[in-house]
Amino acid sequence: MTWLLLGIGYFAGAALLHSVFRRLWPGANTVAAYLVLGGACGAALLLNLALGLHAGGLRFFAAASLYAFLSELYIFAFTFAFGSVSAAALVSHLERPGADGVYPGPPPEFMIRRRLEGMCASGLLLERDGAYRATRKGRFAALAGRDLREFFRHGPGDRAP
Repeated sequence: MTWLLLGIGYFAGAALLHSVFRRLWPGANTVAAYLVLGGACGAALLLNLALGLHAGGLRFFAAASLYAFLSELYIFAFTFAFGSVSAAALVSHLERPGADGVYPGPPPEFMIRRRLEGMCASGLLLERDGAYRATRKGRFAALAGRDLREFFRHGPGDRAP
């Protein structure tokens, strides 16, 4: 049972450190920050398990797998929430109901503007005088996305074998 508590405890510590880090450095890459902090906490967990004799064999791998699963779920949750234009639109509109108590729908250009602002904030685009230009980071992300789509055959009309 110790392995279970250690796995959950170290994950909670990693999530707490990540939360504090993001509040201190709001412009930092969210995923990269968790990978560094979560990786350090994961390594500390493995050392604790190996050197503290809390778990041997199967329990060691169970704790490591639990930590990895929780970390992956955490990364998925915040990338889904931050990356989803629809989620961002819903959250921003739920905070401002109309005078009649009904939540108004977003204006047509809202979702595009919101996505462009997010891409500028994450360093993928630069905006100058109403025109957008991809940064080096943005070009790398676009090329990596294209290559991954081709590798996994996720393009239009492609079918997996």
